[in-house]
Amino acid sequence: NHDYLMDRAKTNKNKVVLHSECHAIADAIKRHGEDECFNELFPKATIFIVELESDFAYETCHPCPKCDPLLRAVGIMQVFHTTPNGNLTKMELSTPSCELLANENCSLPLKAACDEQGITCKRLDTAMKEAADEGKE
Repeated sequence: NHDYLMDRAKTNKNKVVLHSECHAIADAIKRHGEDECFNELFPKATIFIVELESDFAYETCHPCPKCDPLLRAVGIMQVFHTTPNGNLTKMELSTPSCELLANENCSLPLKAACDEQGITCKRLDTAMKEAADEGKE
């Protein structure tokens, strides 16, 4: 996880925190292409979230309230995460919904991660444009 500085004029935010889930999504898009990821890989993917030892840890490593909808937005539904005693627990996310990409809690981190990787995601750009157009109405 790390902070990513944003263009406040475009996003109304100074920075966004990029979590490992978001990095993994952007990395997959870069390596395999957007269409293959959304159509083939993400729906079949299982993500593993492991908490590293630190003073700033969650009680458990389940996806945070921002990463959960991001995973569902791209179609990832199966998650394994660590528990405080170090065990892995399986978690099924609720129904995937590409419309969640329009939610700024999903779109801003993924846009930042894609920018960092030097890639674009057409689905994300379309969702962000549609959300901006709706906001103008």
